Amino acid sequence: MAARLSLFLLVLGLLTAATVAFNLHRDPYRLYQPPAEQQPDSTDLFFHLRLHKPYRLEQVAPRALVMGSSVSGRLLPSLVFPDRNPVYNAAIPGASMLETHQLVEHALQSGPVTDLLLGLEYFMFAANYQQQLQGFETDRLRRDNPGPATRARFLWQRLRDCWSTLLSRTAIADSLRLRQHQATSNRAFWPDGSWDLAMETLPPRAYYKMLARQKLQEFSRPDQGLDFTALEQIFELARRHGVRLSLFLSPYHSYILSAIQQSGHYSAYGDWHRGVVQLAEAYSVPVLALGNSPRLVNAPIDGRPDSLLDGVHPRRALGRQISRCLALGLRELDCREGWQLSRLDSANIEQYLERLEALRRDYVESEPAVMDDITRLARGLAEGADNGATGLQRAPR
Repeated sequence: MAARLSLFLLVLGLLTAATVAFNLHRDPYRLYQPPAEQQPDSTDLFFHLRLHKPYRLEQVAPRALVMGSSVSGRLLPSLVFPDRNPVYNAAIPGASMLETHQLVEHALQSGPVTDLLLGLEYFMFAANYQQQLQGFETDRLRRDNPGPATRARFLWQRLRDCWSTLLSRTAIADSLRLRQHQATSNRAFWPDGSWDLAMETLPPRAYYKMLARQKLQEFSRPDQGLDFTALEQIFELARRHGVRLSLFLSPYHSYILSAIQQSGHYSAYGDWHRGVVQLAEAYSVPVLALGNSPRLVNAPIDGRPDSLLDGVHPRRALGRQISRCLALGLRELDCREGWQLSRLDSANIEQYLERLEALRRDYVESEPAVMDDITRLARGLAEGADNGATGLQRAPR
């Protein structure tokens, strides 16, 4: 009996060791191996970034960071902060301000962060969006001045992560898919934390329609309100840790702004700008914006590499240009790309918003088919709502 038990334990131990070694070697969530030098990773990390990025932040221990949602995920931190090293882009798709605040706190405990550029979008502040999305575990993150209970939950979550990434059936299946080259996607994930769409499978205008439909739904909820609590908490963290914090308001193409205007709650977009600027001014945090640049927001929808993919997300070449422009803006220099980089404050925010609306009207007048598109999209959403469906399709992020 003892011999059989010993044999069973030996076999079990060998199987466990082999499973761990296999998953460590394949590393389907890119947690244990250092990033490849300058080469994009085609492994499909998109739905695992809330697991991947906290661990990568600890490995990189960056001095300068870019954070935010998927729009910020297209910015190259080495271009935004050319005189800082190491740098990292810790943006996650669909990030709420609650998640962003907690990830900032984790980053400040993971490395000697001196500079942080935080990209912001309207939806991140929606009061009914302040939640943790699937895969985001607060207990996984390092906290500022944690108590004993917090430390215990942190250790327990790390053990759970080890199990789920090295021994679980899901990890084995994902490693096997990776081995068989079935775990790749059409996104390229770069070692600096940025990512982009490696291959476009739809016509350029189709991507714009998908994003316009999404914005129509986001802005068709007048009762959701805006919550700036997490942003103020980030300001307090940055002040306490001596971090140079700057904000970047992601520009929207006039096609997308027309969808927001069609929703009937276009004023909420302006109120969001005013709220961010007012709070940032109280903490002396600079707010940069590119929304009044015709070359960017009124550009033809033709799939050029240096344009917006879907009216919101930059393509890789445009991400490079915006990153260089922001680097100059952070030093209070003019952008060399021929864009209007604005430094917003209470004295010029109304003028900036008026300029956004003027550019939108100019675009609609020059492209009358835009409002036909938007009207059809709005009608489709209304019909879908009447039938109990959302009618929402997510654009590629």
